[in-house]
Amino acid sequence: ATDVAGDTVFVITFDEAITIPENEQAVVVYRNGSPDYIMASDDSRLVIDDNVLTIDLGIDLDSETDYYVWIKGVSDLSENYFAQPTPSGYWNFATGDLLAPQITALFPAKNATAVAIQPDLLITFDEDVELNTSAVSAFFQIRTISGNSLVQQINWNSSHVAVVNG
Repeated sequence: ATDVAGDTVFVITFDEAITIPENEQAVVVYRNGSPDYIMASDDSRLVIDDNVLTIDLGIDLDSETDYYVWIKGVSDLSENYFAQPTPSGYWNFATGDLLAPQITALFPAKNATAVAIQPDLLITFDEDVELNTSAVSAFFQIRTISGNSLVQQINWNSSHVAVVNG
């Protein structure tokens, strides 16, 4: 899977009731090939309900990162262990872009003086962006520093707004 959300709770359904024997290392979550979260039978992040194992790491996963889950110590009630051949060969996924774009440059620069009367206003982001023209509050506002008076409001879908990526 790709573009997995960062706050995902993982749910695994087996074909019969399961258990995690005491002191057993049950689940290992790898991030970019290294073990990152190791959970044993007494770990509160693991919940068993009959044949369903729920894993809630309790944290957000990193943006645009490869993960895989190794299920090691899960067995049926007769102690027949689930046999996952290799850590990375069974359940792998990648998280999507979970971070909002950040402004890296403004033109005219913040606190610039002697700016032309009708300047082009340029905002540079740290990644490609697109305008959400369907948003109710999709606009730029230009206001005075003294008094916060509205000078102009420009809608995203205006011919005066352009997005250049790449």
